[in-house]
Amino acid sequence: MSRGRYFELAFEVADPSESALEQVEDAYDCVLSTHGRSALLTLLVPGESALAAARDAIAALSPAGITIERLVDDLVTRADIAARAEVTTQAVGLWVRGERNREVPFPEPYVYAGSVTLWLWGEVVDFLRTVGLSIDAGVHYPSRQETLRIAGLIVQHRDSPSSVAASG
Repeated sequence: MSRGRYFELAFEVADPSESALEQVEDAYDCVLSTHGRSALLTLLVPGESALAAARDAIAALSPAGITIERLVDDLVTRADIAARAEVTTQAVGLWVRGERNREVPFPEPYVYAGSVTLWLWGEVVDFLRTVGLSIDAGVHYPSRQETLRIAGLIVQHRDSPSSVAASG
């Protein structure tokens, strides 16, 4: 099986031990960051799809003693998109309104939070690559549908009898 694609997956995890992190570091490029009381483990995982990569990551994290709480969506504002794509916020506004690159529609917002609109970074990257901007070379991200399916995998894994027996 070819594993030429790499997917960036960020999981909120329950306070992992040093030994658990060492096991994960042996298998994947990863970064642990904390934000308040949340621990975020970001992995670069090979796979044929984001779903397959997530399935492999979930299967590897559990035996290491890492409990996955949820997949963390990589959400971006217009300003975030501009910074990551190295363009102006005005350029992003033109894409969003369909005034530039009309032949390739900009992704629909993923979240409306009051006056702030958020997009799923993976969908934005696909758009940017389609219009010819080189961004995050070789790294892929879960799609809107894949994020939902990965969330289901996490719940299914957490609720499986073997996971319940291991944690209880």
